[in-house]
Amino acid sequence: MDIKLIDPRFNPIEFQPKTLSIQVNRDGCCFCIKKEDPPQDILSLYIYSWIEESPESGKMRFPEERLEKILFEEPILQTEFTRQAWCVPETPSVLIPNDLYLPEEISKYGEKAFGMHHLEEEYQIDHLSVPEACHLYSLPVKTRHLLQNTFPSLEIYHPLTPWIEHILKTPRDNQSMLFFLNLGETHATLAVTEKGELQFFNWFTYSNHEELLYFLFSVAGIFDKKPENISLEIYPANQANHTDSSYKSFSSYFPTQIIKTKAPDFLEGQNLQPFLHLLKIYP
Repeated sequence: MDIKLIDPRFNPIEFQPKTLSIQVNRDGCCFCIKKEDPPQDILSLYIYSWIEESPESGKMRFPEERLEKILFEEPILQTEFTRQAWCVPETPSVLIPNDLYLPEEISKYGEKAFGMHHLEEEYQIDHLSVPEACHLYSLPVKTRHLLQNTFPSLEIYHPLTPWIEHILKTPRDNQSMLFFLNLGETHATLAVTEKGELQFFNWFTYSNHEELLYFLFSVAGIFDKKPENISLEIYPANQANHTDSSYKSFSSYFPTQIIKTKAPDFLEGQNLQPFLHLLKIYP
């Protein structure tokens, strides 16, 4: 089912300065339109599902075919944007210090970190200013070609890149060790900082909270820290179904804070977690 969520202030046909952020995943795609200034002022979301039956054949369309059709037919995408950015699907990723990174060795880094390389994917990096590192990941080649054919000046970034920058650039009074847990439906990312500096970063899969807790205990052990001395921030997998009681098992061991997504009034009640990185609406 396709959904269009538009702020009452926004006239989609106006050629006012605006930016476009794009997200494509296994279930569908989303186009987020924001004001150029301030850049966090969201004007509309256009959400499309891959589950669309063709009237002629009654068969489901292939994602690439559906995406190409949307790019060609959606009127709002034919208007002018001062900037276009693509938030790639959340795949495993690693951080490489700038001093150790050689651009010509990107394939070797990727194969060592992620294993066998698929022909339909290619490696990409985002340059981080804090820490001074390269964020390495893979992206689908077909999707990149489709989007760049429509938006030649397209910027590309991994969904965890703005999250990493957020947790490292946000001032905090607490200078002790902090755990930051970003949850997807089947995977999670743990970042660890101490005195504002990144000490640990890992992407991993999980199936229940017990597995997550075991992993957190293991990392605490690596640093020879007791859980009660480590503050934990959790970015929930599903904001719509989120309740503090869902994460009670964590607060039994770690001083825990659940980070809730901020959103404009016209997006209230929507499950924004799949688009959290795309929207960049962190507290």
